[in-house]
Amino acid sequence: MATTKEDNKGFSALKNHVYSLSVAGKQADGYTKTTKAIAEYVGRIYSHDMNQLVLNGTESVPVEPDYPEGEAPFDRDKAVWSKRYDHFLREETKYNDHKAKVFTIVYGQCEKATLLPNAQIGAKRV
Repeated sequence: MATTKEDNKGFSALKNHVYSLSVAGKQADGYTKTTKAIAEYVGRIYSHDMNQLVLNGTESVPVEPDYPEGEAPFDRDKAVWSKRYDHFLREETKYNDHKAKVFTIVYGQCEKATLLPNAQIGAKRV
């Protein structure tokens, strides 16, 4: 997606919304405000699905269409399925691309102190 003035204006609006550990007693409030600001931004730039992903952690991935039933599906049914499947693949690719961009935005709003070193990402907590 090409960068536009809208993108730059929106992203600069996030500069005061950072996930931080430095302000004692205000982390929860900061987390909530930052999450809402990011969700509003990605909802405006990408989609409502991305807004809900940030706000609620809920994914709404595209659903793959079912292949026509029967021993010998009609050519028309196969053609319709093929078009729907092509659309599904485009939507799935777009969704995954947007999700990766949203993750980058969330990650970019974290203070250095809140980021885990690569070795600790995905490590089990005991």
